[in-house]
Amino acid sequence: MTKVEFAEFAAALKSLYPREDKLLPTPQSMEVWYRQLADLPAQTAALALSKWASTERWSPSIADIRALCTTITDGRLPDWTEGWAEVLRAVSRFGYMNEAGALESMTELTRTTVERMGWKEICLSDNTDVLRAQFQRVYETIERRSKEDRLLSPDLKRALSSGGNENGLKRLFGGLT
Repeated sequence: MTKVEFAEFAAALKSLYPREDKLLPTPQSMEVWYRQLADLPAQTAALALSKWASTERWSPSIADIRALCTTITDGRLPDWTEGWAEVLRAVSRFGYMNEAGALESMTELTRTTVERMGWKEICLSDNTDVLRAQFQRVYETIERRSKEDRLLSPDLKRALSSGGNENGLKRLFGGLT
C-alpha cells in the first residue's frame, strides 16, 4: 500500500470511528501504522476495515487489520477436526503402502502434521483415541505457528531473523526507535 492509499485508509478509519479522538492523533502514530500495514494490498486492507466496521463497535488494532487481511487473502484454515477427518479418509483410501498418495490428498496443514507424526505410525496405531489427541496437539501447534507467520510483515520477519538489529527496526519504525 502506498502512502496515498494509506492516507485514504486512515481517513476511512477515522470516519468510521469519529468518537475515538485518540485514533491516529499524531503524524508519528500515522507513520507507525503505515509502516506496520504498508506490505498489505490497499484493496485487501480496505475490505478488512469494511468487514471490521460492519461487525465491531470499536476501532481495530493493527493486529486486527492484519488478521482480517490474512483471512481474506488465504481463507480460513481448517480446524483440527477437519484435518483428522482428512487423515481417516486417506487411511481408508490409500492405506499403509501409499504414503505419497495419502499425503498428496491432504491440505498443507494436515500433511505437515501427518509428516511429523509419521504416516506408518498413524496407519498401524491401535489406539485411535490417543492418536486423535496427539494429532490435535501437533496440528494446533503447527496451526498457531502458521497463523503467526502469516500475520507478520516481511520487514518484521527480517528484523526478527536478524536478531532485531538496528536497520531492521528502522525499517519498521523509521526514526522512532
